[in-house]
Amino acid sequence: MPAVGSGSLFEIRLYSSFLGVACQNVFWYYGDFVPDTVFAVNVEGAFENEVAASWEASVSASWDSVRVTCDEVTSNQNFFDAGSNIGPGTQAGETLSPQACFGIRLLRSTKDTRSGWKRLVGVIETAQVNGKITSAQDALLDTLGQDFRTDLVVGAETVSPVIVRKVYLGDPPVLQDPIFWIYNEIASHVVLEDITTQNSRKFAR
Repeated sequence: MPAVGSGSLFEIRLYSSFLGVACQNVFWYYGDFVPDTVFAVNVEGAFENEVAASWEASVSASWDSVRVTCDEVTSNQNFFDAGSNIGPGTQAGETLSPQACFGIRLLRSTKDTRSGWKRLVGVIETAQVNGKITSAQDALLDTLGQDFRTDLVVGAETVSPVIVRKVYLGDPPVLQDPIFWIYNEIASHVVLEDITTQNSRKFAR
């Protein structure tokens, strides 16, 4: 079971807006080096460089990011919080409501965690037919899925995208230090054929 241990674990949160609804997506990256080796701002910059173009190509022009944070959870001083350079999207046309999402499933390497999901808002009408994405949209999302599971080179180090399981112990459960959390490498990804939903992104919630 791969615990974080003495390595470095980074959490990236991308905050965005679509049709007036606030959204966010969370990503985890692990580096096999001691904490405070790599600046969080550089990890975030490498992340944006990797995913920006394919993300923008995959979603509506009405979607845009507003803020991004990168927190090395294995450090008490290494973090970054600023505006994001990802977005706006580039697809023109009428859109579905904010709870309608494209789905990309990140498949686990072992049974130490569940597989992960990325649900992306910004679905335009012509990207789907009767609730199923078009072949052109599938190709765009497949490229984005590959970017989501690509290692980031940050200076002399590399951080890898991972799935994370936080560890709780006791009754009531108490969240343990991140060094005890479990990470899992991403084996592959699958683009969901059907449009999915995320109720937290509905209007007026």
